[in-house]
Amino acid sequence: MAIPSDRIETPEIVWAEWPGDVASTISAVYGKDVPCLFLQGTAGDVDCRPGLPHEQIGRGIAGAAMMAVERAFEPMKVSPVDYRLRNVKFPRLVKTPESDRFIEDLRKRKDLGYLEKGWVDNYDAWQPEPEGSTVPIQCLRIGETALVGLPGEIFTALGDEIKRYSPAANTLVVELSNSSKGYFAPIQQAGRGGYGEWTFITRLFVPEAATIAADNAIEMLWEMWDVSK
Repeated sequence: MAIPSDRIETPEIVWAEWPGDVASTISAVYGKDVPCLFLQGTAGDVDCRPGLPHEQIGRGIAGAAMMAVERAFEPMKVSPVDYRLRNVKFPRLVKTPESDRFIEDLRKRKDLGYLEKGWVDNYDAWQPEPEGSTVPIQCLRIGETALVGLPGEIFTALGDEIKRYSPAANTLVVELSNSSKGYFAPIQQAGRGGYGEWTFITRLFVPEAATIAADNAIEMLWEMWDVSK
């Protein structure tokens, strides 16, 4: 039976970019059976240097990873193993007279870029309900190492805060974990006007959202370390 052309689905193209070059370089040295796990750290306020070939970036990071492995004095401890997950409700942004005036000023301008036009469209489409959005925050303990998974694109200061108060010897904070919920900027930066703080378009939650995320992660980390005592 022939399938009508309008029902044929075009497969999506997935490109590993420079993390793929990291994996292929490590496999070329240690063998194809050696797994390469890539976790994206806090990069909500970090930009890549333009113009560098992805091969150059991937091979450079692979080289740094292999140097770290070769210099390790002893294998990483893999016990105890523990896990925590919380589904946390974050309050969404609410329109205010001040935000209304700001958007109206944008409408009057004739030189808007595509992001600013999208800002106006997003604002018009924004609904007051639901008042909050529930997203997962998770922590994994492997020996004396902790992995913290946060939703959205996380500013580096938030990752530094979690590491500062973590009881783990090593803490890795991973962004875009299980959910993409816009940018999470520290409350001190949430109103400063950069791309990651564009309300209703890149930042979807109240400024306190970053503090809520960090507090929940730190509490779960201490729960796991207290259990082991």
